[in-house]
Amino acid sequence: MPKLIGPEVEILVRHLSKQGFSFRAISDHLKRENFDVSFKTIGNIINCIGYRRNHKLVGLPSPEKPQPKGKVTKRLIREVDVLTDEKNPPSQVSMSQRFNVSRRTIGRIIHQELKKKTKRKVRVHALQESHKKRLPF
Repeated sequence: MPKLIGPEVEILVRHLSKQGFSFRAISDHLKRENFDVSFKTIGNIINCIGYRRNHKLVGLPSPEKPQPKGKVTKRLIREVDVLTDEKNPPSQVSMSQRFNVSRRTIGRIIHQELKKKTKRKVRVHALQESHKKRLPF
């Protein structure tokens, strides 16, 4: 993500541009002021290129960045809490498939939200009655 340019830098660039300074002269002036700004950024400021910059220039508030809606809800935390309290809880992978979230999200809920410890679930063979009949002893 590019570093944000402060409003004082934008004002200074616009002011120097109106006075007829070239891009190089503006860049040199900003370097003396301890602002490191590229020629591309200077051009973008002068030509009002940028969605947020256009909004601020017109006087509108800066637009919100769209963020994806979070999947972790109080209901999900409750359901994971109930499942982890069982004697033989399901694995994190099976819970993630059941609730349609990632395994990491389930792990984050268990560790950060619920403050619980996890243990490894060892897979063992499951003998059925038909298997036991075949054993010689």
